[in-house]
Amino acid sequence: MQSSSFAHDGNYTLLPHFTANFAAITGVAAWYSDNQSACAPGLPFVGVNTTSVPQTDCTLTIPQGSVFMHEWSPQMAIVGWKSPVSGIVQIDGGVADDDANGGDGIRWFVDSGTVTIASGSISNGGSATFPSGLQASVGAGDSLYFVVDPGAAGDISYDTTELNVTITFAPNQAPDCSQIHADSSILWPANHQLRQVGLVGATDPDGDAVTITITGVTQNEPTDGLGDGDSSPDATPGGSSNTVMLRAERSGLGDGRVYQVSFTASDGHGGTCSGTTTVGVPHDPGTAPVDSGLSVNSLGS
Repeated sequence: MQSSSFAHDGNYTLLPHFTANFAAITGVAAWYSDNQSACAPGLPFVGVNTTSVPQTDCTLTIPQGSVFMHEWSPQMAIVGWKSPVSGIVQIDGGVADDDANGGDGIRWFVDSGTVTIASGSISNGGSATFPSGLQASVGAGDSLYFVVDPGAAGDISYDTTELNVTITFAPNQAPDCSQIHADSSILWPANHQLRQVGLVGATDPDGDAVTITITGVTQNEPTDGLGDGDSSPDATPGGSSNTVMLRAERSGLGDGRVYQVSFTASDGHGGTCSGTTTVGVPHDPGTAPVDSGLSVNSLGS
């Protein structure tokens, strides 16, 4: 592909021409544009040496099995990859100068859509490896772009650049539920009213957005016990998947009420974790509610 400027805007076009015999070399194919060059059918170009031996063209040496590219000014040379599925991809590889006979090197970029996630430059005859652990989160149909431009000076001479890239899908890691907790762990005053409680604190090692879903609520006291104002049910669904309405109520004859709130967390890519957290209604302010071990469905169903 090629750009119309040095802007990394994703508005790239396919190179308009193709030859199966770049520079009259059988087995070296290339896509190219209309800017004339003494040693290439046109610039920018992107090519591939499908043969099992290095090939030469003017001062250029093209390693066997390699992808190579050359920019123009102000047109970048671009190799694109479109993801077939959603997930995290690992990007390994690098760039190298295929023509060390002159010029001042190039700048290279790895872009996820319009966002540059890695970049650098190489001098004449130089090479560079992409940063270790380079990853991108992609959706089905999203593109990664591997881009070369001539650098600030704009010198395009001897700039043919070898590109080596391996893209692998990283295994999805499940979210971490260990820090999930209620945003209100104590309900007071014990006035028999329903109070909204939300679960927060989920994390994900891949940086995915995590959705918490409350799956059940139990308590250590009967839902319809003795005493004025005792009401049931003691839990009802909240306004979102991670919220629940809990009744600020406890028996005056006990040592406080403890709600056990069960949940599942999902990262949207098949990874899940689950657990429980507690919310308490103390017998008196400043005291800790004690879980007696009784388990009653707070939802009353």
